[in-house]
Amino acid sequence: MTAEAGCRAALYLRLSRDDTGRAGESESIANQRRLLHDYALRQGWPVVAEYADDGVSGTTFDRPQFQKMLCEIPQRGINLILIKDLSRLGRDYLETGRYLERYFPEHGVRVVAVGDAVDTAHEDIFLPMRNYINELYARDTSGKIRAALQTKMKDGRFIGHYAPYGYRRDPQERGRLVPDQAAAAVVRQLFAGAAGGAAPSVLAARLNAQGEAPPSVYRGSAPRGEWTAGTVRRILQNEVYLGTLIQGKTRKPSFKSGKVRRTAPEEQFVVPHCHEALVSQAVFEQVQQQSRSRRISRSAGFVNVFTGIAFCADCGRAMSTVGTRRKGSRADLACGGYKQHGRRTCTRHGTNYEALEAAVLDVLHRHLALTEREKSELRKRLMHSLCSPEREDAHGLRRSLSRTEDTIAALYLDRATGRLAEDSFYAALHRLEEQAAALRRRLDMRETELPDAARLESVIDECCCPERLTRELVRAFVRRIEVEEGTGRGAARRQNIRISLHFEQNEIAKTIAYE
Repeated sequence: MTAEAGCRAALYLRLSRDDTGRAGESESIANQRRLLHDYALRQGWPVVAEYADDGVSGTTFDRPQFQKMLCEIPQRGINLILIKDLSRLGRDYLETGRYLERYFPEHGVRVVAVGDAVDTAHEDIFLPMRNYINELYARDTSGKIRAALQTKMKDGRFIGHYAPYGYRRDPQERGRLVPDQAAAAVVRQLFAGAAGGAAPSVLAARLNAQGEAPPSVYRGSAPRGEWTAGTVRRILQNEVYLGTLIQGKTRKPSFKSGKVRRTAPEEQFVVPHCHEALVSQAVFEQVQQQSRSRRISRSAGFVNVFTGIAFCADCGRAMSTVGTRRKGSRADLACGGYKQHGRRTCTRHGTNYEALEAAVLDVLHRHLALTEREKSELRKRLMHSLCSPEREDAHGLRRSLSRTEDTIAALYLDRATGRLAEDSFYAALHRLEEQAAALRRRLDMRETELPDAARLESVIDECCCPERLTRELVRAFVRRIEVEEGTGRGAARRQNIRISLHFEQNEIAKTIAYE
């Protein structure tokens, strides 16, 4: 048969999973290729390109070769796409329909599904039904796979892609973990060090000094890397080292979605005694207690007012709270880069929290201070504003609120006696309850305003000469704080900081001293 004038065909091949019985390409992809080449030859259609997504689900269109084909359609003048059947194009009813009925026609591309006898050059009223059936197949398959995985998780079978660091998959029993002796020794070393009081950053530095490969490098998923405090902390908190499997921590909201969401603890599958433990329960609990003792407790009322404000002057990372043994001190601050990666990234830049707080408070005092004349003028303006006749009277607000509440009571009575229909009752009730809530808010605001000179004097002093820093105060006036590395020891310790205020163009340099 002679070739159609101007025809330039492309083959698209897809399989959702690899054929494990054959190395390289799957047998099915090879069969699809042979079928489509033979069909194109019989029709006299020249094949100018070929695209194959092997091992990619049809529920997504974010496939490398499919996207490449879309990009090359105008470049290579492709006007015909051959596929084995519609399910090879995709198993998402809406997206497959969009490509077949809008995208390809708008780009002058004809689609032929050989096995389904579908040709978009001819109208097919059953085409949407075919696409929907293909999606139902994917939906059913997804449900069966999820059910099978949940059964395995309930039985304590490991279903993850990578075995947790310290373990490997048992070659004799599918879904079971056995210790990886080299990595297990490192895990035990970490728990022993943590139980002895060593911080995660110290433990990470030790392993880096020993030349131990971190988990990502050890399992081959990254070419290089190093231990960090975060990596150590995750290992020390993982109950898998007690022999317990906790799976199902995330779930896709839909089989077509690429996103995952965290599941609630009660939705997860927790099965103890699934494999050999690397640490004892006593050691594990001791490590958790050590971690809690180092953590600065929020329940104790501590709030770091410099979060997002204080940064390392050298590497630019945020300063982070760390524990301190200094008597009477709530915390120290240290460079976040040093805390996570040690000296390979930066130095400690450790600073006493109270010393930094006092330095910033001193700067704000000097910049917010008002003269007595300025205070007097501000007091007059505030008194005039609070006592202005235009302001709402508290007695009048209470009277309006009482009338509104009486109306609501009458509304319920009218409904009970049948004088007011159900739909009219709820509409009026909603409007009146909103009105009452607004009146209560205005009344609360009005009654808390005390326009007396003593109260105003106190408010002005709090704003212009604050006794302590709050997060709101710091964010209102301070744009950024940069902390340099300190010098000296003991009573001779000095540290330079640079403070940038929102209303000042120039940085304010200051030196703080503390033991």
